[in-house]
Amino acid sequence: MQAYWAHGSTALAWQSPWDGSMTCGSGVKLGGKIGEMTLRRINEDFVDFTHNNVVRKDYTIYEFSWKVPDPDQYKTCFGDGWEHRHFCILARMEDTNPMNEGSDLYANIKNNNNIALKNISIFGDGKTVAPPTTECVLFGNYGEDIMRDVHIRTTFPTDADAELLNYADINLRFEDGIIDQWQMKGEQSTDAIWQGGGDIVFNKPNAEIRGLTIHPKEYRQVCINIIPREDTDRTFEFDLVQTDGDRVINGERYVINGLQRGAEGRSLKNNKQNSKFTSDKTFLLYPNPVDVDFVNLYWADKNSSKTIKLIDSFGRELSSFKSNSGSFQLPIANYPSGTYFIQLIDDKTSGMDSQRLMIQKE
Repeated sequence: MQAYWAHGSTALAWQSPWDGSMTCGSGVKLGGKIGEMTLRRINEDFVDFTHNNVVRKDYTIYEFSWKVPDPDQYKTCFGDGWEHRHFCILARMEDTNPMNEGSDLYANIKNNNNIALKNISIFGDGKTVAPPTTECVLFGNYGEDIMRDVHIRTTFPTDADAELLNYADINLRFEDGIIDQWQMKGEQSTDAIWQGGGDIVFNKPNAEIRGLTIHPKEYRQVCINIIPREDTDRTFEFDLVQTDGDRVINGERYVINGLQRGAEGRSLKNNKQNSKFTSDKTFLLYPNPVDVDFVNLYWADKNSSKTIKLIDSFGRELSSFKSNSGSFQLPIANYPSGTYFIQLIDDKTSGMDSQRLMIQKE
């Protein structure tokens, strides 16, 4: 068995950055091999004759020594937000059978049952640590097909863990564009309360938002903030999970060791604002940047006729279409990488809004 580490804010393929071949800044490594061990054979269940013939599961815990990287070394590469503190561990078993592995890490994990991942975030040196109030992670699409029904939900390992919601609210802050897209599709959710902007509160077990679309090789950010309402010294665990329909894509577990309500601590329950677009734009352009053959446009007044134009950086009109359905897929396969502009014109009022589009092809 081999164990590897990688900085979690880099694009994780295989074998780099896990093999230590990638660096950032002044030669700071973005990953490396931790070590390897020979596994003993497992005999499945065994009878423990020393404890009244109790049948036990056969397992062995393998421990690797790893010098945890100093997050401060990564500030020059990833800034002083959350990304410089995020790392991943990968454990991989190998036997005499050929491995079904390629450069796509997601495909490797999907096609093998001998690879495990764990995410960790390092908050300080253990001496005088002021834990951050917010932790951010990435969710996305590592495959080749569009995910059209992405769910983001919270789950709790036990009923006792779910009692966290008696003491605190779980606030999710989504990257720009995610909430606009969610609202365009009807705000599909269970026990989720929109707070305005990119903030949504999950305040019941198995709360979720759903119906998001994520294109291949697209990665988005969500930040988790635990807002205490009552003090407690209890420990709770919960998972933030991404699925595509019923298929689990990824997730991350959080451990909360005690809560202390601040001076302004309060419940966000039942504080939903009226649904509306969260930006000053009249339409949503998504994804942007784009590396697929079309880009999606959505607008709120679905019964009005619109003209959609693609303009290059010199102001030349490249294509023009009409739609009155509230959405449109603008084809861009024939255009090279670069900066463009999308114009949305109301055919009745002649009002126009424009947004910058970045086309990024490999």
